[in-house]
Amino acid sequence: MHYNFKNGTFNELVFTDVKKSDYFADAVLWAVENNITAGTSKTTFSPSTTCSKAQILTFLWRANGSPDPTAANPFTDIKPADYFYKSAL
Repeated sequence: MHYNFKNGTFNELVFTDVKKSDYFADAVLWAVENNITAGTSKTTFSPSTTCSKAQILTFLWRANGSPDPTAANPFTDIKPADYFYKSAL
């Protein structure tokens, strides 16, 4: 069980592939509580799956408050329709 300091509640992990005893369990719960990630489904997190560059950029961008880009897109392979567009700029 993990204490959520934002709203004063105790939260349980809902992912069947993350155990309370896993060294990363608190980090997973923190990331979900802070809207950094939602997992790969409602009941799985897939901790053994490799993250893509786009996912990592998005996690870091969300952890930094999801700021709007202040520069033009210098990348030819990243399009406005890409879900990670703002996080890459």
